[in-house]
Amino acid sequence: MKSAGPRVLFLGSHKGGTGKTSAAAALAYLYGSRGIPTILLDVEAVGAASLLAEDESGYCHWPNVSLVRYSPEDALGEFFDDSMTGWKDSHAEGIILIDGPMLTDHKARPMLERSHGVILTCLADPLTLKTIPSGASALHFARKKNPQLRLLGLMINRFRKHDRLQAESFRLMGDQYGKLVLQPPVPEQWEMGQWPQQPGSDLPEGTAREAFESLATNIHQRLFQTVEV
Repeated sequence: MKSAGPRVLFLGSHKGGTGKTSAAAALAYLYGSRGIPTILLDVEAVGAASLLAEDESGYCHWPNVSLVRYSPEDALGEFFDDSMTGWKDSHAEGIILIDGPMLTDHKARPMLERSHGVILTCLADPLTLKTIPSGASALHFARKKNPQLRLLGLMINRFRKHDRLQAESFRLMGDQYGKLVLQPPVPEQWEMGQWPQQPGSDLPEGTAREAFESLATNIHQRLFQTVEV
C-alpha cells in the first residue's frame, strides 16, 4: 500500500558537474506545471537552485512550486520537523525535491535518512563508471536508519549521442546497472546551459525538455509506486 504523505526526492551526485541542480529545477518546474504541489528545497552552500528559480525580485513564479532555502545543518530541524507539518498534512500527493550535497558528503546523510527516493545524476563518461560505487556506498549507510530509501535511477545529463566515448560509456552503464539507467538520457542543449542566466524563467523548449518530461513521468511513477507490506 502507499504510505501517507508527500514523497521526498533527493537529487544527488557522486561528483561535481553532473547537471544536478538543473535537473532538480527542471523536475520541480514540470511537476508544478502538472498541478503537483512541489517544494524545491535548496540546501547547497552556493544556493544554485535559488539563483536559477528566483527572479530578480527574489520570488519563484513557477506554478505550484515553492522554493525553500536552508543550510544543510538547519534543513532537518527547521524544515522537516517544524515548517512542514501543515504542508505535509494537506498535500499528500506533493513532492519535496531536495537539491542536496554530493552523496559522499557527510551532510547528505541526515537528508537521505528523511527521503523516500534518490536520483543520482551522472555524465556518460569513464570517470562515472569508476565513481558511482562511492555514491552507492553512501546510500547503503543511509538505509541502515531509513530502510524505505530507494535508489530510483541514474539520470544521464548533457548526453551527446554522436560522441563515441559517451555512447560507449552509456552502453557500459546499461550493461552494469540495467533498468536503473533512466531513459532517455538528457541531451546536451545550448538553451539549457543558458537557463541559469535567465533567473526565474520557464524551462526552455527543446530536446532536453522533452527528455525531462519523459523522465519526470517515470520518476513520479517510481516514487509513488505501490509498496507491498
